[in-house]
Amino acid sequence: TATLTVVQVSRHNEAGGQVVIEAEHFYQRVPNSAVAPHWHLVPDEDGVEFFADRGQPPFTNARGGKYLQSLPDVVQNQNQAGLVGTEPFVEYKVQINTPGIYRLWLRWANFDGDSDSLYIQIREITSPLWYRYGRLERPDFASAGGGIGWDGLAAPNTTNAGGGEVPAIWTIPAAGVYTIRISQREDGAAVDALML
Repeated sequence: TATLTVVQVSRHNEAGGQVVIEAEHFYQRVPNSAVAPHWHLVPDEDGVEFFADRGQPPFTNARGGKYLQSLPDVVQNQNQAGLVGTEPFVEYKVQINTPGIYRLWLRWANFDGDSDSLYIQIREITSPLWYRYGRLERPDFASAGGGIGWDGLAAPNTTNAGGGEVPAIWTIPAAGVYTIRISQREDGAAVDALML
C-alpha cells in the first residue's frame, strides 16, 4: 500500500475580487490513499500504486505541468444527490475579503462520456448547494486546438449528465474563509486550475 504525499496550502487569498488556484495546491483530499478512489497528482504520484485506468494518455497543456485526476478511471458514476460531495473529494480554502457575487471558472478536461462531469460546492453557501460541470470530451486543458479551456458554465443542484448550464455563480455574503470542494460525478475527469 502506497501513501500519497499531501500538499497542504492553508488558504488562498482573494484580492480585488479574484483568486486563482492551481489544482495541486489543495488544502486536503479525502481519502489520501492510492488504494481507494482518490484525486491523483499527475505526474508527481505516477510511480505509486493505484487502480489502473483505461489506458488513456496524459492530458495536455496543464499549467506548470501538473494536474489532479479522479481515479480509478473505471466508469464510476455518482449521479444521486446524496452522493454529491462525498469521497473522493479535494478541497481548497479561500479567504474572501470582498463579499459579493462570484463566478467559479474551472480549467478542466476529460476523455469521453464516462469522465465528462464533476461537482463543485462552496461548503458554507447553501444556495445553490452545488453545481454539476459537464463538458465535451477533450483531453486538453487549453482552449486552443479544441480543448475546454476555462469553463464557467454548470447546472445548479442537478445530478444529470448534461443540460441546464448557467453561469456558475455564488453570492458570498461576508468576508471570511470559504471551502471549495470538488468531487466526482464520474471518475477520470482532470482539473488543472480553478478561479473564483
